[in-house]
Order: sequence, then structure tokens, then C-alpha cells
Amino acid sequence: MGFHPREGDGATKSLLRRNGRSLESIAAASVYAVCRCNGLGRSLEEISHVAVCSQSHLECAYAAMNTELELPTVVPQPQSVLPRLASELGAPNDVQHRALELAALGTEARITTGRHPHGFASACLYRAGQERGWLVTQQELAAVSNTSPKTIRAHRDALLEILER
Repeated sequence: MGFHPREGDGATKSLLRRNGRSLESIAAASVYAVCRCNGLGRSLEEISHVAVCSQSHLECAYAAMNTELELPTVVPQPQSVLPRLASELGAPNDVQHRALELAALGTEARITTGRHPHGFASACLYRAGQERGWLVTQQELAAVSNTSPKTIRAHRDALLEILER
């Protein structure tokens, strides 16, 4: 990330010196930071499921790390999480490609700004599945993407508005 050894050492010591920061939470926060800085579609929930610390400790450690190191985080896009969701659900390639097209349309229309990328990606997969004859339920999508069927419906409706223009 462009740190000089002395800067990195001082920043690390500063992060670890604060009360309540365990090595485990800093390690988990580091994994999440790498994902965020490289535009990889991993959520705090996903990282916390495999971490040795709680999600709240992970959130606190990441917030401190982000503040202390001024991380160059990338805003997550639905396109970055779509391949993993499609793979987990066993979506055919044509459905995945169409979902990526729909996600790009949503990004261009700026309806994805400030929205949970997993929810919008799920809505794109749902719509693409309907168009291509691949049946998947909103409940299945919600389970894989850590969202709710209601969220998927809301994103689907926003997506349909764009498609009708």
C-alpha cells in the first residue's frame, strides 16, 4: 500500500496499543481492508463468520484501521459480488452474463449508489433468471446474499424502472 517500513510499524503499534484491540480483530480487519481496497465483494458478515473475533470487534478494528491509515477503499459494486453469488446458486453462464449487464445498467443509472451491493446483485440475478428461464426464488437469493426477499424486491423494482425507460 505504499507504506515505508517505519510508517507501517508506527501505525501498527498505534492500532494495537489502543484498549480493546486484539490481534485477532486487527487480523480480521486487515483481511476486510484488503477486500475493500481491492474492490473484492466481501462483507463484514462474511469475514466475521470465519474470524476468531466477533463482528462488533471486527467493525471497531476496521474503523480504527481505516481512520489511522486512511485506507484507499473502493466503493463496492454489485458486479464484484455477482460472480460469487451466481456460482453459489449454480446459475448458468447466460444468466450470469445478463445479470452483469443489468448491474452495469444500474450502476450507470446511479441507482446502486448507497445501496447494499449484495441486494442489488441478487435482484439482477433474479431478473436475469426470469428472462432466461432459470428459476430461483427470492428466498434462495436472500439466503446466499445475506439480505431479505423484501430488499431483493425493492432493488428489482428499481431495476425494472430503468429497463422501462
